[in-house]
Parts: sequence; structure tokens; C-alpha cells
Amino acid sequence: MRSKIKMFGFLALIPVLVFLFAQCGSKEETGEKEKKATEAVKVQKEGVKAKMKKDKSVLPTRLLAVGLTDEQVTACETAYNEIFTPEIVAKRNELYKQLRTLEKDSEDYKKLRGEISETFKPYNKEFRQKIRKILTKEQKEKYFKKPKEKE
Repeated sequence: MRSKIKMFGFLALIPVLVFLFAQCGSKEETGEKEKKATEAVKVQKEGVKAKMKKDKSVLPTRLLAVGLTDEQVTACETAYNEIFTPEIVAKRNELYKQLRTLEKDSEDYKKLRGEISETFKPYNKEFRQKIRKILTKEQKEKYFKKPKEKE
């Protein structure tokens, strides 16, 4: 009788061990799959960040929309960085931050908007003069045409 119990225990132990071994092995594979998946996500995020950095430009979107070549983009960015120094950009950002706190229809908003326009008028004029030398005739027509008035 004792030998039958030992034999039954031994026979029951074999499938249990096989089952546990299979479970442990699949967890390791799952862990490896998860590692591969997280690595793939990291690589993809780095690629997106690199592309965003490459696509991020200091130039106005309206200027980029005229179809600049790579040489023109670098020339325009150089001109922009010569004119709009970090101090000027910081001052502009500070004024726009104040502007965002105001309501659009208020007198203070209109007054600050006019002040910003007058403050940066010479810089914008100089930048427009420099990009006129860089752009082609067709690009100039697209960029410098008057926007349609809203009805």
C-alpha cells in the first residue's frame, strides 16, 4: 500500500513539475518580449524627438509655407538670429505672456498690442529686408501678399 502511495505521488509530481517549468519559462519569454517592446518604444520616441528638433524652426510658419530650400532656411534662420537676439526674444515673450492674461476686447489688450507692435516694428522691418534678398520672386509674392480681410 505504501509503495502505491509513493508511486501515485511520484506520478502526480511529474505533471506538476512540467507545468511549473512551462509557466516559469513563458514568464521569462514574456519578460524578454516586454523588454523588446519597451526598447522599441524608446527608439520610436527618440526618433520622433529628433524629427521634432529637426522640424522645429525659429522662422514664422508663414515663411516656411512658401517652400524654402534647405539653403534658404539656413540663411533665413541666420538672419533671424542676427536680428532677434535672445534678449529681444525674451522681452517679446514676456510681453506676449502679459497679453495672454488680458481679455481680447479690453482697452488694456489693445494698448499692449499696439505697444508690442511699435516696439518690434524696426526688428521686423530689418528681418523683412534681409529675407527679400534670400527669397525668389515667386516666394516673395506668396510671403509678402496682403492677407485677405475677414468678413
